[in-house]
Amino acid sequence: FYRALTPRAYRGAELVVALSPHMADCAVRGGARRGAVHVLPNGIDPEDIGLEAAGGEVEAVGRPRWPGLQILYVGSLAEHKGVGTLLAACDLLDTEGVPFSLTIVGSGRDEQGLRRQAAEGVAGERVRFIGSRRRCELGELYRRADVVCVPSWSDPLPTVVLEALAAGTPVVGSAVGGIPFMVTE
Repeated sequence: FYRALTPRAYRGAELVVALSPHMADCAVRGGARRGAVHVLPNGIDPEDIGLEAAGGEVEAVGRPRWPGLQILYVGSLAEHKGVGTLLAACDLLDTEGVPFSLTIVGSGRDEQGLRRQAAEGVAGERVRFIGSRRRCELGELYRRADVVCVPSWSDPLPTVVLEALAAGTPVVGSAVGGIPFMVTE
Protein backbone atom coordinates (compact mmCIF):
# COMPACT_ATOMS: atom_id res chain seq x y z
CA PHE A 1 0.00 0.00 0.00
CA TYR A 2 2.73 2.44 1.01
CA ARG A 3 4.84 1.76 -2.09
CA ALA A 4 1.82 2.17 -4.36
CA LEU A 5 0.47 5.33 -2.71
CA THR A 6 3.65 7.29 -1.90
CA PRO A 7 4.76 8.16 -5.47
CA ARG A 8 1.25 9.38 -6.30
CA ALA A 9 1.14 11.45 -3.10
CA TYR A 10 4.57 12.95 -3.82
CA ARG A 11 3.61 13.89 -7.38
CA GLY A 12 0.45 15.62 -6.22
CA ALA A 13 1.89 17.38 -3.17
CA GLU A 14 2.23 21.14 -3.13
CA LEU A 15 4.53 20.89 -0.10
CA VAL A 16 6.71 18.05 1.19
CA VAL A 17 8.53 18.60 4.48
CA ALA A 18 11.72 16.56 4.88
CA LEU A 19 13.79 16.19 8.05
CA SER A 20 17.15 16.36 6.28
CA PRO A 21 18.64 16.89 2.81
CA HIS A 22 18.91 13.11 2.53
CA MET A 23 15.17 12.74 3.10
CA ALA A 24 14.51 15.59 0.63
CA ASP A 25 16.49 13.69 -2.01
CA CYS A 26 14.49 10.54 -1.21
CA ALA A 27 11.25 12.48 -1.72
CA VAL A 28 12.44 13.83 -5.09
CA ARG A 29 13.51 10.34 -6.17
CA GLY A 30 10.07 9.18 -5.06
CA GLY A 31 8.32 11.63 -7.39
CA ALA A 32 8.09 14.96 -5.54
CA ARG A 33 8.89 18.17 -7.38
CA ARG A 34 12.18 19.61 -6.08
CA GLY A 35 10.56 23.03 -5.61
CA ALA A 36 7.85 21.51 -3.41
CA VAL A 37 10.36 19.89 -1.02
CA HIS A 38 11.60 21.88 1.99
CA VAL A 39 13.97 20.75 4.73
CA LEU A 40 12.71 21.38 8.24
CA PRO A 41 14.73 19.41 10.83
CA ASN A 42 13.31 18.32 14.15
CA GLY A 43 14.34 20.18 17.24
CA ILE A 44 14.56 19.27 20.90
CA ASP A 45 13.94 21.00 24.19
CA PRO A 46 17.11 20.54 26.30
CA GLU A 47 15.02 20.58 29.47
CA ASP A 48 13.24 17.40 28.29
CA ILE A 49 16.51 15.49 28.70
CA GLY A 50 17.42 17.10 32.00
CA LEU A 51 19.67 19.88 30.70
CA GLU A 52 19.25 23.21 32.37
CA ALA A 53 20.39 25.78 29.84
CA ALA A 54 21.10 29.16 31.43
CA GLY A 55 21.07 31.79 28.72
CA GLY A 56 21.56 29.13 26.04
CA GLU A 57 24.84 27.94 27.56
CA VAL A 58 25.28 24.37 28.74
CA GLU A 59 26.84 24.20 32.18
CA ALA A 60 30.11 22.27 32.29
CA VAL A 61 29.98 19.04 34.28
CA GLY A 62 32.95 17.05 35.54
CA ARG A 63 33.82 13.84 33.74
CA PRO A 64 33.60 10.50 35.53
CA ARG A 65 36.55 9.22 37.56
CA TRP A 66 37.29 6.04 35.61
CA PRO A 67 40.17 6.22 33.10
CA GLY A 68 39.97 6.18 29.34
CA LEU A 69 37.59 7.26 26.63
CA GLN A 70 33.95 7.17 27.75
CA ILE A 71 31.79 6.13 24.77
CA LEU A 72 28.00 6.33 24.94
CA TYR A 73 25.33 4.76 22.74
CA VAL A 74 21.68 5.74 23.24
CA GLY A 75 18.94 4.12 21.22
CA SER A 76 17.07 1.04 20.21
CA LEU A 77 18.88 -2.27 20.27
CA ALA A 78 17.85 -3.30 16.78
CA GLU A 79 20.07 -4.47 13.93
CA HIS A 80 19.66 -1.35 11.76
CA LYS A 81 21.00 0.81 14.61
CA GLY A 82 24.48 -0.69 14.10
CA VAL A 83 25.26 -1.58 17.72
CA GLY A 84 26.89 -4.83 16.59
CA THR A 85 29.25 -2.78 14.44
CA LEU A 86 30.00 -0.54 17.43
CA LEU A 87 30.83 -3.58 19.56
CA ALA A 88 33.18 -4.87 16.85
CA ALA A 89 34.85 -1.44 16.75
CA CYS A 90 35.29 -1.58 20.53
CA ASP A 91 37.06 -4.93 20.14
CA LEU A 92 39.47 -3.16 17.76
CA LEU A 93 40.04 -0.38 20.31
CA ASP A 94 40.81 -3.00 22.94
CA THR A 95 43.21 -4.84 20.61
CA GLU A 96 45.00 -1.52 19.99
CA GLY A 97 45.33 -0.93 23.72
CA VAL A 98 43.05 2.12 23.81
CA PRO A 99 41.59 2.55 27.30
CA PHE A 100 37.81 3.02 27.01
CA SER A 101 34.43 1.97 28.27
CA LEU A 102 31.16 1.77 26.36
CA THR A 103 27.81 2.42 28.01
CA ILE A 104 24.78 1.23 26.06
CA VAL A 105 21.45 2.85 26.93
CA GLY A 106 18.36 1.25 25.48
CA SER A 107 16.56 -2.00 24.89
CA GLY A 108 15.14 -3.89 21.97
CA ARG A 109 14.65 -7.15 20.16
CA ASP A 110 18.38 -7.68 19.56
CA GLU A 111 19.50 -7.03 23.15
CA GLN A 112 20.31 -10.63 24.09
CA GLY A 113 22.34 -11.19 20.92
CA LEU A 114 24.25 -7.95 21.49
CA ARG A 115 24.94 -8.91 25.10
CA ARG A 116 26.32 -12.25 23.87
CA GLN A 117 28.45 -10.48 21.24
CA ALA A 118 29.85 -8.14 23.90
CA ALA A 119 30.56 -11.00 26.34
CA GLU A 120 32.31 -13.06 23.67
CA GLY A 121 34.38 -10.12 22.40
CA VAL A 122 37.74 -9.08 23.76
CA ALA A 123 36.27 -5.80 25.06
CA GLY A 124 33.40 -7.50 26.91
CA GLU A 125 34.31 -6.30 30.39
CA ARG A 126 34.42 -2.71 29.14
CA VAL A 127 30.83 -2.74 27.84
CA ARG A 128 27.91 -1.93 30.16
CA PHE A 129 24.27 -2.37 29.18
CA ILE A 130 22.21 -0.16 31.49
CA GLY A 131 18.77 -0.56 29.90
CA SER A 132 16.32 2.15 29.00
CA ARG A 133 16.33 5.42 30.89
CA ARG A 134 13.76 8.17 31.28
CA ARG A 135 14.33 11.09 28.91
CA CYS A 136 14.99 13.43 31.84
CA GLU A 137 18.01 11.27 32.81
CA LEU A 138 19.72 11.38 29.41
CA GLY A 139 21.31 14.82 29.74
CA GLU A 140 23.60 13.70 32.56
CA LEU A 141 24.61 10.58 30.63
CA TYR A 142 25.45 12.69 27.56
CA ARG A 143 27.45 15.15 29.68
CA ARG A 144 29.51 12.39 31.31
CA ALA A 145 30.46 10.84 27.98
CA ASP A 146 33.51 11.87 26.00
CA VAL A 147 31.79 10.92 22.76
CA VAL A 148 28.37 9.68 21.66
CA CYS A 149 28.42 7.08 18.91
CA VAL A 150 25.58 6.78 16.36
CA PRO A 151 26.48 3.75 14.20
CA SER A 152 23.13 3.51 12.38
CA TRP A 153 22.85 1.84 8.98
CA SER A 154 19.98 4.19 8.10
CA ASP A 155 18.49 7.10 10.06
CA PRO A 156 16.61 10.13 8.68
CA LEU A 157 17.54 12.54 11.51
CA PRO A 158 18.53 10.85 14.79
CA THR A 159 17.33 12.75 17.85
CA VAL A 160 20.27 11.35 19.83
CA VAL A 161 22.63 13.56 17.77
CA LEU A 162 20.63 16.68 18.66
CA GLU A 163 20.56 15.67 22.33
CA ALA A 164 24.29 14.95 22.53
CA LEU A 165 25.19 18.22 20.84
CA ALA A 166 22.83 20.12 23.16
CA ALA A 167 24.80 18.60 26.06
CA GLY A 168 28.07 19.74 24.47
CA THR A 169 29.27 16.20 23.74
CA PRO A 170 30.96 15.34 20.43
CA VAL A 171 29.27 12.82 18.16
CA VAL A 172 30.76 10.17 15.89
CA GLY A 173 28.24 8.80 13.45
CA SER A 174 27.79 6.78 10.30
CA ALA A 175 27.69 8.73 7.04
CA VAL A 176 24.08 7.71 6.35
CA GLY A 177 20.68 9.40 6.25
CA GLY A 178 20.55 12.71 8.10
CA ILE A 179 23.66 12.12 10.23
CA PRO A 180 26.08 13.93 7.86
CA PHE A 181 23.64 16.89 7.86
CA MET A 182 24.23 17.31 11.61
CA VAL A 183 27.74 15.95 12.14
CA THR A 184 30.71 17.29 10.20
CA GLU A 185 34.27 15.99 10.06
